[in-house]
Amino acid sequence: MKIGLYLQHHRNEKEFNNALAAVKNAKIDLLVFPECCYTPFGLDFYGKGINATEDYNRACDKALDISENAGCAVIIGSTIINSKNKYGLIYSVFANDYCCGDESLTEMYYKHTKADYSPLEFDNYGENVMNYFPQILFKGKRIGMTICYDCNHSAFSRAYYKAGVDILINSTGGNVVYNKWYRYNKVRAIENKCFNFCTMGYDKECDKLGKGNSYTFGFTPQGKLMESTLLMEGGAIGNIAVYDTDNAPDGFENDINLNQTETPNAKGSYSLVISKLNDVLASAKNITQNLWALSIGKENLIICAFDEEDILKPEKVLSLLYHAKLKDITNKKYLIINRWNKLDWNRYNTVVSDVLRVRSMENYCAVVLIAEEFSKCFQCSDNRNSQLVANENGIYNLDLRRMSGPEVIWKNKDGMREHWRKGYEKLIEYIEDIE
Repeated sequence: MKIGLYLQHHRNEKEFNNALAAVKNAKIDLLVFPECCYTPFGLDFYGKGINATEDYNRACDKALDISENAGCAVIIGSTIINSKNKYGLIYSVFANDYCCGDESLTEMYYKHTKADYSPLEFDNYGENVMNYFPQILFKGKRIGMTICYDCNHSAFSRAYYKAGVDILINSTGGNVVYNKWYRYNKVRAIENKCFNFCTMGYDKECDKLGKGNSYTFGFTPQGKLMESTLLMEGGAIGNIAVYDTDNAPDGFENDINLNQTETPNAKGSYSLVISKLNDVLASAKNITQNLWALSIGKENLIICAFDEEDILKPEKVLSLLYHAKLKDITNKKYLIINRWNKLDWNRYNTVVSDVLRVRSMENYCAVVLIAEEFSKCFQCSDNRNSQLVANENGIYNLDLRRMSGPEVIWKNKDGMREHWRKGYEKLIEYIEDIE
């Protein structure tokens, strides 16, 4: 399958039509636009409530028009203009004007996080989870869609994995730091054993420093970075990068920050002595298998332990971090322990290191790897990047301030709401039975 990822630049009809013409001449299979991209259809791509049949059908019809003009299937989306309406959602539409047989004609995905409204707040979310994760049937493959920051949270893409997805596609708004987005998308490919593609739109207003934080990514199911070709002359911005799954490279991809400098925590408030871990667990309250609570003054350190490859399974990690028996514990801080009897260095370099970093970043906690050969410690920084904590004579000084886990993720702040956590926990229940 040839997938074109569009780094839309100028928000005008001329560039839009030039892109469609280039795609039609290239005869690719699927064209993917970034989040909330420009379309020449104006208000036809907006509505008072996209769940209303009239608005839904209008958006799908216009997407089908774009598919017809591009000569291929498309993923394109927008947002609701009336933010006072409770269904003011950001969405992506898959449309294939050339579908045949059992292929999907249209499907729609609603953004869950970093938005004014989310499906997570719907009363019936838990009973209808898979309605919010539609499977696209296309050329013998199953495709799933996510939008921007939804790839920060592993449960969203894991719902597609449960349904046997072959390809995940993320449409991102733009100007996200390269290393952060690279790592999230790589790990989503690895843990879900599928291709993962992402296009990040270019927004000049968000690029005042000229950093050009807009990219396309394609990763194989092993997390290998794929190469692309550009359809048009010039640079990547405003161009279409084409990835061909039939030409996917073999092998694995090294951690791009493997040689990151270890840094001590100046505000370290808990010292974990690696050789004393068993003593620490023995002194803590055992809540359930592999889950403990350790009282540290006024705070409670929640310790979640995972053996070897279990750390690659989001449902296992989330089921402990969000365990029902933790609800009555106050002032929680979260530590993940990943224990290995023997860890091959190449496996660590190409897979485990990135996964551990992402577990720290996505859950806003500390993650400690303990293997026979070596140990490592990662903490999520204030801007959700990955810190490699210094090993000081077998001791990791952890900054508890940056280990608040779900409590800091699901709170009332820009693009997030505390009450959305209830829906996310329903999604965790849905994915828990993956074997």
